[in-house]
Amino acid sequence: MFHSHKIFIRINLFVVFPALSAIGCFGDTRTDRFPLIATQSELSKIGVVTAFQSTHQVILVEEDEGVDDQRDTRNTGLFKWNCGVYIMDHNVLARRFVVHAPDKAAALTGQRVAKWMSHLWSISEDHFGTAPTRLRSTTIDVWLTRSGDPGGEQNRSNIYIYNLGTDRTPIEWTRELSHEYGHYLLPGASGYTDPENWSNGILGERMFLLWMQQALSARKIALEDLPFVTPKEIAEYCMLQPKALIDRFAASGPDKIVLLGTDKSAMNAFTALILAIDQVYGSKTLTEILEYLPPITNAQGARGKDFLEAIQRWQTSQFAFVTNVVVGINRIYLAKGEYSVASEKASPEIKIPDAVITREGDELHLKIKVDGWKTLTAARAGQLRWRKL
Repeated sequence: MFHSHKIFIRINLFVVFPALSAIGCFGDTRTDRFPLIATQSELSKIGVVTAFQSTHQVILVEEDEGVDDQRDTRNTGLFKWNCGVYIMDHNVLARRFVVHAPDKAAALTGQRVAKWMSHLWSISEDHFGTAPTRLRSTTIDVWLTRSGDPGGEQNRSNIYIYNLGTDRTPIEWTRELSHEYGHYLLPGASGYTDPENWSNGILGERMFLLWMQQALSARKIALEDLPFVTPKEIAEYCMLQPKALIDRFAASGPDKIVLLGTDKSAMNAFTALILAIDQVYGSKTLTEILEYLPPITNAQGARGKDFLEAIQRWQTSQFAFVTNVVVGINRIYLAKGEYSVASEKASPEIKIPDAVITREGDELHLKIKVDGWKTLTAARAGQLRWRKL
């Protein structure tokens, strides 16, 4: 059973106050023992170094015994085992996480947590690039505690995993860590009553594990460097969760009435919307649509319907864009107008029920009479390049 997340009011700086995240406004709780930037040889002087390859090069450095213990900002205890997580970013090894555990006995779990967090950062950078300032604005402290009710919590640049000794299945570990990092990094709607106020934790579970499966399928991450879970366990989870939501969205499109709600079904509808946009239009679209959200006047942030309308405004504003389609049914938003459509390998073979389609050489000419979410049936998978005429 997955342990429930502690519910509390949060401010998502990705959506509400992006300018603050750019300057790392919450400060830095690390000491100089883990410098912000270092070489591998410099890190080897701090403690035991482990190097491996995620989609980026990663260096873990475990602090030598005998140094002063670290204490978290909530004063939940002393942490005798500390590990800096450094990731190669534009030819610089930069500190992205510091993982803290109560003692050496928890070192194996701490190492696995450090590896998983490094994968989350790496695949996020692959998908988003430099767009979200929160990827680089500060170092994230991950505190593994033996106290508290089982579960996790994110507070500013701190992630807490409570009751370290509680039995967690491998997939629960990855979901819990992905959930909390989703709260920190991803855009999200708020105002929900079930299972929690902000949606970006659940989105983190679904999206990060889907990205992880795709990275594993592309052999970008070695199996021996995958902590906690097996590729089969990730694939089974993705089939039941993110892929099922994406397929449902492709079949029926967005439901504005459901998105207006605050219950679990409304959060699932929002999650499906964002996952589908990520897969069809690309991850960077998720950062671009934030500019089309209505002004946020309170800490609760945007609602699910606001994201739906922002996506539609974004698409309407685009002169040219790319969609990734699968064989069979796809769901895309098209504003009224005329488009040319091309693909990389061959002339596109697509059908849209209410569109007038003519073939002009290797391109298609489409006339869309009414704005809306369209059912696009594709004979081949791949990228379609759209241009408004």
